[in-house]
Amino acid sequence: MNIALFGATGMIGSRIAAEAARRGHRVTALSRHPGAAGDGITAQAADLFDPASIAAAVPGHDVVASAYGPKQDDAAKVVAAAKALVAGTRAAGLKRLVVVGGAGSLEVAPGK
Repeated sequence: MNIALFGATGMIGSRIAAEAARRGHRVTALSRHPGAAGDGITAQAADLFDPASIAAAVPGHDVVASAYGPKQDDAAKVVAAAKALVAGTRAAGLKRLVVVGGAGSLEVAPGK
């Protein structure tokens, strides 16, 4: 499977990328400033907040995945990223979008 992954350098994303590569999947780590990727992982430029950038980066992949994790107090960035991911994935004609997150993105009370 060809996987386009945002957040591949973070705590969760790096583990997803490494495990997927270990299982023989082709992983493309997408970021605005791609750097060195791990073994079996290709780095490519793409902007998580720009649907056109996403649409240009993901053709040829079977799935777009995101392990993007902003700071807990930045819900607006989570919403903006989600909207761009949906729009960019649709524009590219891909049918699969997987978003991995944690309870840290939930606000249980104002400011908490």
